[in-house]
Amino acid sequence: MKTYKKPNNKAIYRQYDSRWGNLAYPVLPSTMAKSGCGDCAITHCIIERPKYARYTPKSIIEFMKKYAVKGHGTKHIGMPDGLKHYGFEYVMEHDTMPKLFKELEKGDRVGVLLFGSNRAPDGTLWTSAGHFVAFVGYRTSADGKKHYLYTKDSGGRLNDGWHCYETSMKGCVRKVWSAKLPKVEITLPKRGYFTKGDTGTNVNAIQEFLYNRGYYSGYITGKYDADTMKAVVAFEKKYGLKVDKGEWGKECEAQFKKLNK
Repeated sequence: MKTYKKPNNKAIYRQYDSRWGNLAYPVLPSTMAKSGCGDCAITHCIIERPKYARYTPKSIIEFMKKYAVKGHGTKHIGMPDGLKHYGFEYVMEHDTMPKLFKELEKGDRVGVLLFGSNRAPDGTLWTSAGHFVAFVGYRTSADGKKHYLYTKDSGGRLNDGWHCYETSMKGCVRKVWSAKLPKVEITLPKRGYFTKGDTGTNVNAIQEFLYNRGYYSGYITGKYDADTMKAVVAFEKKYGLKVDKGEWGKECEAQFKKLNK
């Protein structure tokens, strides 16, 4: 199995959650519970970014309402526009799944699938109409013939987790969009490394980079603490770098530049 992106944020939101399910989308009697899958899909994507980690569907409803149609959910254009609004790069729609998979192999990608009412080869049913579902992880089988997406489903069918496209999605996807998590920039200090006790925007960037890659799960604090050091060690081990007390030095910097193109 080869992994290109693991989900960073464990939160899964349902459109019928009592905290926002009865809110107008865009106006009553249309509600989030009935029509809010588009809002939830964008939320599931943006919480992969640490700056939006605490957001919920309620946090973005005022922005997403402009794309909502009474009784019909969210306009398709709301997906790429929503991703762009919250800072994602290289937002694009793909006309075939192979093109999507090629893009996802670049790493750090998330996106949204629009499902129709067909059943997948294994019998999986995603919706009885049209339904937006976010994906926040991507991996393939060792031989590259099977493609897996980590989905977060806001609807009642609870199709969350890793799903193989060839068995659980094929024939069901009407449209798909992908987007890249934004680049971060890191500049080493003159001494050549960051270590415990350091603070500032560069430490913030290190934490965000490690968060986006699945090594760091804490909040972005800008403080180089024990959790940051632990994440750096995991990153070093993954790429065969010298493990140096959890300090972010020249080898980390070189590997970061390779991955952050």
